[in-house]
Amino acid sequence: MADNLRYAAQPAYSPERMPYGDIYIAQTPEIDRAVQEVARQNLLRQSFALRNSQALDNVFDKEFTKVRGVDTPDIMDSYQKYKQAKQQLLFNKNINSKSYNDLQQQANEALADTMSKINASAQEKNNELQLLQAYKNPKNAPLLADDFGDKLSARQSTPLSQLTNHPKYGDLTNYDNFLNHDAFDFDKFISPYNKPVQRYESAPVYPDQNDKINGLKNKYLFGIAPQQEYSLLLNNNNPQAHRAAAKSGAMINDDDFAHTVAAYNAITPDEWQKKTGSPIPQQINFHTDDPASKFYAYKAMNDFINTPLQTKTQKFTNTQENLGQKLQNSISLERQRQTDRIAAQNNSSSNIEQRQQTAADAGSSYWDYLKANKQPSVNPNLQGYYTLPLDPKTKYDLAVPDSEGKKVPIDEAIIKPNGNVELMKGGSAIEELPEEVAKTRIIQGMMGAAAAKKAFKATTQTKKISGIQWH
Repeated sequence: MADNLRYAAQPAYSPERMPYGDIYIAQTPEIDRAVQEVARQNLLRQSFALRNSQALDNVFDKEFTKVRGVDTPDIMDSYQKYKQAKQQLLFNKNINSKSYNDLQQQANEALADTMSKINASAQEKNNELQLLQAYKNPKNAPLLADDFGDKLSARQSTPLSQLTNHPKYGDLTNYDNFLNHDAFDFDKFISPYNKPVQRYESAPVYPDQNDKINGLKNKYLFGIAPQQEYSLLLNNNNPQAHRAAAKSGAMINDDDFAHTVAAYNAITPDEWQKKTGSPIPQQINFHTDDPASKFYAYKAMNDFINTPLQTKTQKFTNTQENLGQKLQNSISLERQRQTDRIAAQNNSSSNIEQRQQTAADAGSSYWDYLKANKQPSVNPNLQGYYTLPLDPKTKYDLAVPDSEGKKVPIDEAIIKPNGNVELMKGGSAIEELPEEVAKTRIIQGMMGAAAAKKAFKATTQTKKISGIQWH
């Protein structure tokens, strides 16, 4: 019992119960590990953020090459705001959760503002490049404001924030501010009348000299003719057009105008033919004391000189030659058929009268075939005249002996209104025959061909019988 009393009288924190005293180390491994993990994660986050910041710096270095130089300070200011906010987020350990969220919002807004300014500046830089190219093109001079260069220079030296409200020129983002409001688009005005259409077609060319049926043709297309263009411009009722023309006409150098006139007058008849359909040059009678009229003439001549001629090459079929060739083949076949008929009669009958009658009938049939296919004369002064379609053998049948007694084939035979047949050679009439005489000559020629064919057949039979090799 005494022990129990002694024990109860001891202090609450006695060595017998638990550690006590001024120096004491408590082991807390779980807490230590948690603290170390937080520190490690914080270092990783800082390292990752630094790498992202460096990568973002590289991106901005490239993007800055696209912006206008005058916008660089403003863009850099926005970017520095973003960098400062990110530094606070990464290295300020004393910020609470609300401040952290506010800084994160500031960083996002600064980054968005920076990117927006970069894109806007790059776009304006591209716009200024287009304006500069338009300014360098002499053709645009009448369309641009007189102070175009001053406005462009002011635009290039004005920051984005002031582009829409320049103290002298107002809104420099408006292209209309750079145009001449007295200008007029003359090309657009004449465009409805300036569509390329076929003006001329060349004669057919036959690549194969032996083929007069299949050839090639060039078709030449061109737009408005100079006289028509000048007249359209001079007679339009738009005061703005005449003001612009007068202004441009007053600026035309005399040497340039004289050079244009000389080049216009040097255009060849062949080019006039292809571009207008006529080889005759078109004179433009402008008013020398009227700058607008001078400009219209200057433009019409230059447009005609400098606009290229369009050429389309197409295959061409000579229909007349094709039909003529078919008819010629048909005539030759008919003559051969009737000649074979005479030869067959000669081979089957020894009766002279029967042979002559067959020859007369065959010759008459062939003559009727020729007349059925006669063609009207192409000469409008020879109404009622017809040309007979003759094959080479028939041309020889109708041949007229020359001074040495040799038969010379004719070129063509024409049936006159009185029924006579006129024989032509070299474009001149050499003999006129009654129809029956012409027909008789043809029958005699066919009989001779039939007889020759019979002789050739007999010769062929002789060759077979004798066995002699004929050459």
